Amino acid sequence: MSNWRSWLILTGLALVVFGIGRLAYIEYQQPVAKVVVVGTLQYVNPIEIEDISNPIFAMNSFWGLSLDELADVVAELSWIESATVQRRANRTVYVYLSEQRPIARWNEDALLNRHGELFYHENRQLESFASLPRLAGPAVLLDQLLTEYRVFNDTLRDEGVAIKALIAAEDGQRTIQLNNDVQVLFGTYNIDDKILRFAALWNTLSNEQKSNVQRIDMRYDNAAAIAWHNSDR
Repeated sequence: MSNWRSWLILTGLALVVFGIGRLAYIEYQQPVAKVVVVGTLQYVNPIEIEDISNPIFAMNSFWGLSLDELADVVAELSWIESATVQRRANRTVYVYLSEQRPIARWNEDALLNRHGELFYHENRQLESFASLPRLAGPAVLLDQLLTEYRVFNDTLRDEGVAIKALIAAEDGQRTIQLNNDVQVLFGTYNIDDKILRFAALWNTLSNEQKSNVQRIDMRYDNAAAIAWHNSDR
């Protein structure tokens, strides 16, 4: 009788374990029920996120889904700076997005983010970003030009002077067009030092003189040449 009772208990326990395992298996196989996209988005449509996510959801259950894989796929969208994915209750997947913040245009078809990384707008058309400063030149000079752009703006910020365009020719000659349409020539070397000399020179000019400046040539080692709108000056 004791053996019979033990057998019943063991059988009952086995059935309970099997039932729990079966329920766990069924739960593990359940698909994603809902996707929630979180983030302030201006250029990314949440529907795009769902469209590129759906093939992954179709091949994976809610619990079998690789969150890192999904985040990597979403981050491949040009306007996505970073993506984080989390599981939530009721088989809901939350996708947290940070959108790119362009600081400048690069050449004719690319944008630069705050980290100095290139990315591309739809069809590489930049007409809607015409208000951003433009950096242009050979690709090998991108990092240097970005550094010079930041040095210039940091140095002249309090003067109300900013870069409208920073262009490097094929030979490396730098030309800056300011937001007041003054053109500044910097040459090919010691650009940071020349920026500091330009700032010192600019501070010596009166407001009337500044408004009459057409071009400043900073290519000299220890001098500068100013061309005025009024040639009699």
